[in-house]
Amino acid sequence: MKNLEKSRLYGDALLLVVAIIWGAVLGVVFLLALFIQLTALQYTTSSKQAFIASSYIMFTPLISWAFFRSRPAVTDFVAAVLMLMGVGFIGLNRAEEFQIGDFITLGFAVVFALQIILISRYTKELSAANITFFRLNRCSGSCRR
Repeated sequence: MKNLEKSRLYGDALLLVVAIIWGAVLGVVFLLALFIQLTALQYTTSSKQAFIASSYIMFTPLISWAFFRSRPAVTDFVAAVLMLMGVGFIGLNRAEEFQIGDFITLGFAVVFALQIILISRYTKELSAANITFFRLNRCSGSCRR
């Protein structure tokens, strides 16, 4: 019985260490995404950025397909085409042109989609509460001056 308790204790400790590591990695990815988004906002309008930033919804299944071979549904491809058309309509409007901030915001969308994929992948095996705690801890610790 004591051996079972020891193995359970070591197993829980190991899971916590892994959660700390992945939480820190995800915190850095989240911090990078926020940094990219705030940098992009200096070079574009907030309304364009809001629309373009929401394209992470389109990138999430595509990046998941590229890295983890989970094929997206047909509706994901239709949504991707509609999203690209929407970005085109906004950018090709004669009153507004594509700005460098628009392309930087697309970078944010890719990084944010990657974060969502990593969170969904590692919270299947580890405690979501632990990962979230250490992710936000890492991100907020890096934001202090």
